[in-house]
Amino acid sequence: MVLTGVHVVDGTPVRWKVENSWGSEQGKKGYFVMSDGWFSDYVYQVVVRTDHLSPQLQAQLQSPPVVLAPWDPMRGL
Repeated sequence: MVLTGVHVVDGTPVRWKVENSWGSEQGKKGYFVMSDGWFSDYVYQVVVRTDHLSPQLQAQLQSPPVVLAPWDPMRGL
């Protein structure tokens, strides 16, 4: 999926325009609109160009990584 747009209300994202990878036959000419709640429930990794990050997030990239314990992204399905 490719995020192609976001609707922001009072500085908070509320929905996202997403281009799918299945072609233009799915969704509306290949696009879906996802609520921000959908992202909270189902998205756990996002790739973002660093020049689009806030200065605070860019500074965090200079910190050593935190190693997390293994976990099951599919919640035990």
